[in-house]
Amino acid sequence: MKINIIYTTILIALCFVFKAQAQNPITAYHTKLESLSEAEAEKLAYLANGTPASMYVAGENEPIIHRVDSEPVVNMSVTKSSDFKELSSAFNASLKDILFINVEWNGEENMVIPEYVLSKLANLKYIYVRSYEQLNPAVIQDRFADMLQILKNYPGVEVLYQTMEQPS
Repeated sequence: MKINIIYTTILIALCFVFKAQAQNPITAYHTKLESLSEAEAEKLAYLANGTPASMYVAGENEPIIHRVDSEPVVNMSVTKSSDFKELSSAFNASLKDILFINVEWNGEENMVIPEYVLSKLANLKYIYVRSYEQLNPAVIQDRFADMLQILKNYPGVEVLYQTMEQPS
């Protein structure tokens, strides 16, 4: 009887451990910056605030890649889920270099990164969600649930968020 209780306790503990390991961290951008060394914080700020080499969709679904010399493109900026398809179709070979996805969220669409796109983002470290809507971990978990579900297969990716101030 005692053995059964011990085995049950161990099994329950293992379930919690595996569940915790499968979740990607959701962290406020400024909290993440404060937790890093100065050099790491500078690199993250550089990625978040616009690198010289980036890809994005402009105007009427026109994918654009901007790079200086032959520098790899490490930043992808999106405003809607369909941007991922446009960028992956146009710049498939450059996806392997992406470290940072900058999501400017309008507060309406539930953002989803297609699995086939994520599988090509071999070096992805951060997904940074910015919005004028109030953001916190609960909002991210609710409105980005499909994306977080897919991200469980990519444990090295951290989700950062920041509520932007309304322009005056």
